[in-house]
Amino acid sequence: MRWRLLPLLLVLAGCGGDKFSTGDGATGSGGNPATSGSAGGGVARDVECPMSEPTAGTACTALELDCSYGDDPRPSCRSRFSCRAMVWDLVQDGSCAADATCPSSPPPTGSDCLSLNQQCAYPSQQTFCTCPPCQGFCPSEVWVCSIPPSAACAAALPNAGTACTGSATCTYGSCRLGDATEATCQGGVWDWSPLACAE
Repeated sequence: MRWRLLPLLLVLAGCGGDKFSTGDGATGSGGNPATSGSAGGGVARDVECPMSEPTAGTACTALELDCSYGDDPRPSCRSRFSCRAMVWDLVQDGSCAADATCPSSPPPTGSDCLSLNQQCAYPSQQTFCTCPPCQGFCPSEVWVCSIPPSAACAAALPNAGTACTGSATCTYGSCRLGDATEATCQGGVWDWSPLACAE
């Protein structure tokens, strides 16, 4: 009986040859082995986003790659593309019109504002401010500006899909202003995810 089982055992052993280890305990099958990296997420990606915005509908090869472009401090005002089904898909058109009536520099948070829901961006200072409806009792609406990220994070929101090192998670924007994003360094590139804000 043992001799009859030997060919089957040899076949099963050969089938295991497609498995590979990433070096951090994870396994995969087929294709090229994943490469370990020092960046967050443990597995380094070989592909970064194009330097300039791709054209929606054109071919791409890095499936599930998300890319953002622009320097507006508001995450919703940056263009976002995603490589899906081997073509670039425009996920978010980041063209936000500038408001010529905005103050020339960021107004102090808490100072009076006149135009309800007016939103003003200041890319050079990496902040944006809005005039939201009053919450509770207040004599007038006041400006509310986005809060800078922690000292360990870059002042400017890094674009999704650009290179990074380490495993930092940084918060940009403001829940009260309705535009908040977490940028996380994973696999050598920045990933964006919406910040969970309390309702």
